[in-house]
Amino acid sequence: MQSDYTGLITSAEWRWVTRIASALVGLAALPLLWLLLHGTAGDHREFMGVLHGYQSSAIDLARIFQGKEGDWLTHYLHTPEPHGGTLIGVFYALLGQLARLTTLAPMVIFHIARCGAAMVMYLSLYLLPSSIWMKSRSRRVFFIIVVLGGGFGWFLTPLTGATGFIDLNATNVFPFFSTLVNVHYPLTIACLALLASVIIAVLRPGNPALPTVENGGLTVFLLSLFLAFIHPLALVPIALAFIFCLNIDWYQRRAFSRPQLQWLMWFGVPALPMIAYYISVAHYNRVAGELWIAENTTPAAAPLYFLLGVGFPLLIALPGIYRAARRFEPDGDRFMLVWLLVMLLLTYLPTVFHQHFAIGFMIPLAYFATRSIEDFWLNFINRRWRLRLFAALIPLMSASLMLMLVLPIFSSTGSTRQSDQWLLEEDYVAAFHWLRRQAGSDDVVLSAPEVGLWIPVRTGARVVYGHPRLTLDAAEKERAVWQWYRETDPARCLALLQGEYSFDRPYTVRYIVVGPREQATTVCLAGLRVFSFDTVQIYVYSPADLGSE
Repeated sequence: MQSDYTGLITSAEWRWVTRIASALVGLAALPLLWLLLHGTAGDHREFMGVLHGYQSSAIDLARIFQGKEGDWLTHYLHTPEPHGGTLIGVFYALLGQLARLTTLAPMVIFHIARCGAAMVMYLSLYLLPSSIWMKSRSRRVFFIIVVLGGGFGWFLTPLTGATGFIDLNATNVFPFFSTLVNVHYPLTIACLALLASVIIAVLRPGNPALPTVENGGLTVFLLSLFLAFIHPLALVPIALAFIFCLNIDWYQRRAFSRPQLQWLMWFGVPALPMIAYYISVAHYNRVAGELWIAENTTPAAAPLYFLLGVGFPLLIALPGIYRAARRFEPDGDRFMLVWLLVMLLLTYLPTVFHQHFAIGFMIPLAYFATRSIEDFWLNFINRRWRLRLFAALIPLMSASLMLMLVLPIFSSTGSTRQSDQWLLEEDYVAAFHWLRRQAGSDDVVLSAPEVGLWIPVRTGARVVYGHPRLTLDAAEKERAVWQWYRETDPARCLALLQGEYSFDRPYTVRYIVVGPREQATTVCLAGLRVFSFDTVQIYVYSPADLGSE
C-alpha cells in the first residue's frame, strides 16, 4: 500500500493515466474517423476535415496554410480588407512550417497536433494533483472529474428547449471538449495546470525559495511566455488570483516576502512584451486589432446556465468550497477559491471577452470536488459501495460531453443546415484546386458564405464574407453578398466588387464563385471570363471587364 501514499507518481500511475489519456484521444477521434471511413452517404459532397467548432477551426487552418506557404506573420483571410501581418496565431503558423517541412497537408498536421496537445493536457492535469495529494486515489479522482465532469445540459435541454448550458457549447471550459476543436485550448489548460502546481507550492506557509531553474522558476517563466503567445487572456485570471493571494499573505504577515515577489516577477514579466505587442497591433493595425477582439469575443452564458452546466462537479464540490471559504487556509484552498471566483467575476464583468476568462475553470472546481469526496462524502458512503457509486457517476457527469462528441455524426448523415457548413459539393473542391494555383494571398474571392468559410483554408485567398465574427462588418457584407448574386440591375453590380462595403478599407474582388450554393442570376456575370468545373464556375473580374473607370 505504500504506492497509495506518495508524492511521486509511480510507474503504475503513469501507465494508468497514459492508458486513460490514449483512450480519450481515440474516443475524440471516432466521429472524424467514422465520417472519413463511411463518407457522406453517396450524396457527392466532400468532408472539409473538421466537425466540432468548425468555424473557429477554419481560422486556425487558414493560419496553418499561411505557415506552410512560408509566412510567420499571419493575416485574417476571412475578411477582404488588406492589412499587415501579425504574430497573432503564430503557433499555428509554426504548425504550417512543420507541414511545409514534412510535406503533410495542413489538415493532417492540425489533427496530429490536436491529438498531441490532448495528450500533453491529460498528463499535465495528472501532474497537478501529484503536488497536492499524497494518495493516488485522490489524484485519480481529480483526474476523472476534471477531464470528464459536466453538467445537466444533456437532461435539461430536451425538457426545457434551452440550449445555453455551457456543457453543450463552452469548448474552452471543459478539457475533453477542448480537445475536439483546436490545438491551443488543450495546451492552454495544460499550462494553467502546471502553473497552478507551482503557485500552490509558492503560497504554502513558510518562506519559499527564490525562483531558480531547478525549483520551477524556469517552468513558470516559459509557461507564462508560451501562454502570452497562444492564449494571453488565460493569463489574466490566474495572474490576478496569484496577486490577490500574495497580497492577503503579505497583509497577514505585515511584511513583503522577497522570494514571493520574485516569483510574481518570473510569472508576469515574460508576458509583458507580448501584451505591449497586442496593444500596438490594436493601435497601428486596425483591421487585425478589431478582428483579434472579435475572435476572442464570446458572450457569457446566463449565470444559471453556467452553474447548471457544471452541475455535477459543483454539487460534489460544495462542501469543499464552503470549508475553503470558512477557513481560508493557505494550503491550496485559498488560491483555488480565489482563482475560481476571479474567473467567475471576469466572465460576467462588462468586457467583450467574457467566457474566454473561464478557460481552466474545471481545474479548481475538480480540486474542491476531490477535497469534498475525501473529507466529506466518503464519510456517508459504505466502503463496499464507494467504487461502484463513483463508476455510476462518471456516465452521468460526462453525458453532455459524450452527446456533443457524437452529435455531428447524426447531422452529417443528412442534409441539415449545420452539416452544409462542413460538407461541400465535390465540384467546389475541384474549383478550390484551380484557385489554389491561380489566386494569390492578396486576391479576393466572392462566394456564398458557407463556401467562403473554406476558401482561405484550401486556397490561401481572401474572401468577401467567410465568418460571422471574423469578417469586418459581417452582417452587412453577408446581406450584400446574397443581394449581389440575385441582382437584377447591372448598374449596381460594381459596388460590392470594388469594395464600397469596406468603408475606409478598400478591396477589389478578383474571382467570383458560382455554384449550387450561390444560385446566381446572370446579370452581374455578363462579359466575364469563366472557368467551369461541372456545376461550379469561377468568373474572373477585372475593372475593365464591366466598363468601370
